[in-house]
Amino acid sequence: MTASFFSDVANERPAWAGGTVTPVRLDGLNGLDGIGGIGGIGEEADQGELDGTSSTSPTARSVMARRAHLAGRYLRTVALLRPEQAVARVRLRAQRAMPMYFPITSRRIVDALARPVLRSGGHARWPASFVPFDARLGEVWPRATDLADGHFTLLGTTRHLGEPADWAQHDAPLLWRYHLHYWDWAWSFALHPEREWARAEFDRLHRSWHRATTFGRGPAWSPYVVSLRIWSWCGLLGSLADDALASALTTDLAEHGAFLRLHLETDVGGNHLLKNIKALLGIAVAFDDAAARKRWTAHLLREIERQVLPDGGHVERAPAYHCQVLADLDDLAGLLDSAGERVPDELTAARLRMRSWLDDILAPDGTVPMTNDGYPVPPAAVGVLLPHQARTRSVRNPDRPAGTGLALFSDSGLAVLRAGPWRVLADVGLPCPDDLPAHAHADSLSFLLWYDGTPVLVDKGTSTYAPGATRTAERATAAHNTVVVDEADSTEVWGAFRAGRRARVTFGPVRHDEAADRLSLTAMHNGYRWMTGRPDHLRTWTMDPSSLLVVDRIAGGHRHRVDVLFHLAAGWQAKYDEAGVIIERNTAPGPFRLTTCFDAHRDERVRLGRWRIWTDTLAVGWQRQIPAVVVAYTVTAELPLELHTRLTAVESTDV
Repeated sequence: MTASFFSDVANERPAWAGGTVTPVRLDGLNGLDGIGGIGGIGEEADQGELDGTSSTSPTARSVMARRAHLAGRYLRTVALLRPEQAVARVRLRAQRAMPMYFPITSRRIVDALARPVLRSGGHARWPASFVPFDARLGEVWPRATDLADGHFTLLGTTRHLGEPADWAQHDAPLLWRYHLHYWDWAWSFALHPEREWARAEFDRLHRSWHRATTFGRGPAWSPYVVSLRIWSWCGLLGSLADDALASALTTDLAEHGAFLRLHLETDVGGNHLLKNIKALLGIAVAFDDAAARKRWTAHLLREIERQVLPDGGHVERAPAYHCQVLADLDDLAGLLDSAGERVPDELTAARLRMRSWLDDILAPDGTVPMTNDGYPVPPAAVGVLLPHQARTRSVRNPDRPAGTGLALFSDSGLAVLRAGPWRVLADVGLPCPDDLPAHAHADSLSFLLWYDGTPVLVDKGTSTYAPGATRTAERATAAHNTVVVDEADSTEVWGAFRAGRRARVTFGPVRHDEAADRLSLTAMHNGYRWMTGRPDHLRTWTMDPSSLLVVDRIAGGHRHRVDVLFHLAAGWQAKYDEAGVIIERNTAPGPFRLTTCFDAHRDERVRLGRWRIWTDTLAVGWQRQIPAVVVAYTVTAELPLELHTRLTAVESTDV
C-alpha cells in the first residue's frame, strides 16, 4: 500500500517545530518566567483599569484567563517542590541582596567566619600527590598564551577582555560570564612548560580580577561559580603560586569558603549542591581542618544517597551532568585518599555504579548521548572517566557480544536496545526528579538511533540556557523523536528551567524472541491526560537485525492531531517516495525507508495522514546550531488511534 502525502509539503515547517520559532501552545503563554511574573499580574490589572477597560469586556476576560492560567502553571510547578526549598530560596535571595545594600556589614560577617580558618598560619595546600580531573584534560583548556593576551575562548566563543581587563563583560551571555569566573581555564598555565612565565601571568590575572570585581556581587559571586573557583584555586595554588601569591590565595580561599557556607544552594540541590560541598571539602583538606572534613564528608554522603540512583544514573537524568557529577566524586575520592583519609564505602560504590551506567549508555562512537540538557562532553573527559575507552578507541564494551539484547535502567528511565546493526537509546522514565525540573525536556518515549555505529535519529539538543524562543523550542516535545498531540508538550516545560505538569511513565512488557532474534520494549506515559478525551501514549519498539518497528497507540477519545516525529542526525537528507520517505546520506550506512504499515493498522483513518519533511536546526554546542532535517507522519482523527512506522535499510538501487 502507498502512504498518502502531498507534494506541496516539501520543506514544510510547522510553527511549533522551528529552532527560533516559539512553539504554539494551547495555553497561549510563552516566555513567561520568574517569580516576579506573579507580581506583574496585579500591575497589569491596574493598568487595564486606568485605560478604562471594563471588567466584563473581552479584553478583561482574556487578561483574567491569562492570570488564572499563569497562576495554575506556577502552582503546578511549585507543588512538587520540597517546602525547605522555598525557604532556602527566600533565604538566598535575601543574602544575595545583602552585599548590595549593606556591603560593609556583609564583608564583616564573612571576615569573621574566615578569621578562625586563617589563625593556624601557613598556606592552604593540597597533597602534592593529588591530580584533579581538570588537570588531566590537557588541550580542552584555552591556550595559555591566548589567555595572557586577554583572549578567552570559553564555550567555543572567543572574547577579548581588553586593557585594562574588563572582567564584567556585561554584553556577554550570562553562561559565558560564569565560565570566565570559574577560573578552571587557568589549568592551561599549570600545564605550561615555562613555569616562571606561567606563574607571572597567573599572578597578573589574579590581581587584575581582584581589582575589577566587587565582593558578593554579580555573576562572579553566584554560589555555583564560587564553588568552581574555590576548586580551581585550591588545585592551582601548589603549582602556580609563589609565597606572596600563596598568601593572597589562602586569604581568598578562607573568605570564599565563609561566603559559600552562608550560601549553600539547598534551594536547587542537584549538581549545584554537590559542587558546593565539593568546594568546601576541598577547602577543609587544603587547611587541614579535620572537623570540617568530617562535617562535609557527612554532607557528601547524604547527597550521594539522594542523587545517585540505584541503577547508577544521576537523579537529574541528563548524561552530560552525570559526567560532571562522576568527575566530582572521582575528585573527592582521590583528594581524601591523598590526604590520608579513608574513602567512604558509599562514595566508592556510587562511583562504580555511575561508571558502569555511563559505560552502558555511551554511544557506539564513544560519545555521550545528548538527552535532556547538556553540551557535548569532550572526548578527553570521557577518556578520563572511562579509561578503557581511551585505550581501545572502539565500540563501547568491546568484550561484550554485539548481538540482540537490552539494558534497562528503570530508576533513571533509560533503555538500551540492540539487534544486529541497530541500537536504540529509549527514554522511558520521568522527565526529571519532582524537586528539580531545571534540566528536563518534554521527551517522554523519545529515542536515539544508531545503525552500524552511525547516528541516524537524534534529539534537537541544547544550544542555550537563556529564556526565550530557542530554549522553549529545544525543550519541547516537538524537539524529540516521539509523538506530539495537538502541538502540545507532554511535560509542561516553561521558562528556562521550570516544569509544571509532568508526564508519568509506566513500563510494559519486555519480550525477547531468541529464535527470531527479535526484541521488543513497551512503555506508556500520561502526559496528555489533561486534554479532552484524556489521551495516553503507549509506544512499543520492536527490533531485529533487519528493521526497527515503532508502534504508537494513542488511547482515549475525542478528535486530536497526532504527529510522529523523526529528527535526522547531521548529514542525513530525506525525500518522498511511493512507499513513504527515503532518508539517505552521501556515505554509508543507508539509505533507509520510513514507512507507515497500513496493513498492520487495519484502520482506514490512518490513510488520511501524510508524510511531511522540513529543515530545522540541530544544536551542536553552546550557541551553535546547524541545519538538520525532520520527518513526520501527521494525522488528525478520533482517538483511539494506532500508528505503525517501520525503518528498514534498502539497497540504493531500490530508491
